[in-house]
Amino acid sequence: MLTKWVGRLIGINVALYMLGYLPGTGQLLNNFVLVPGAEFLVRPWTLVTYAFLHGGFMHLLFNMIGLFFFGPRLEDRLGSRSFLQLYAWGVIGGAIFHFLPLILGSAVPPVIGASGAIYGVVICFAMLWPRERIYLWMVVPVPAWLLASVLVFGALFAGITAQSGSNVAHLAHFGGALCAGVYLRTLRLKYQAKQRQYKAIVKDTKDILTKMTASEVEYWSKVDLDTLHAVNREEVERLLAKARQGDRILTGTEVETLRRLALQLKT
Repeated sequence: MLTKWVGRLIGINVALYMLGYLPGTGQLLNNFVLVPGAEFLVRPWTLVTYAFLHGGFMHLLFNMIGLFFFGPRLEDRLGSRSFLQLYAWGVIGGAIFHFLPLILGSAVPPVIGASGAIYGVVICFAMLWPRERIYLWMVVPVPAWLLASVLVFGALFAGITAQSGSNVAHLAHFGGALCAGVYLRTLRLKYQAKQRQYKAIVKDTKDILTKMTASEVEYWSKVDLDTLHAVNREEVERLLAKARQGDRILTGTEVETLRRLALQLKT
């Protein structure tokens, strides 16, 4: 089932592809192509818009198939906002890595297509579900981690060894995968940090002084403590004595101990 942003992204890509068939739209869409070099400084928006254009039906079809199969589960897991940010990192990362040969003085052709972002989606899917079986051509089962590894290292190798004039932006594929993967890794580290912080807060609150309710005091005043195990009876007597001396004040852990024992007595 399509999720919110997966559906929207597929819709935008398909709509812009169909727009290209209307008379007089070719020049308009050319303004959204990413052209490395000085022209990029004049049209900086192409750092993003290039990813919504495609050079042919098969180019569009394979990218949208990847987004359709891998995107919804990823968006459902991360949430729409984080998924969209991950996709954006794939788009921008693809553009940046496509620029890299310029540093070495090599010519870099214009680029269009969502492939860098789709590579990022596939790689992040594999990071979360590495053992998930992906059926290539709907026949050959391959674990997600293996598919992702082949895509990443294949794109890197092809990008390094590609001959001048290649019409496939291999480094953009690699860059999209790398940047989206780094974003997901950062997201997971932040989540783990919040989890540790939450556990620390929960642990600390157990030592915060807590006041027994009047109903709890009344309950324990009616309980026959001889029905408790000797160890539990001694602990309850100690806590009740402490509570009486401190105006029903105990630590959170001590109150939880009394409540747990009370629950056992009631069952």
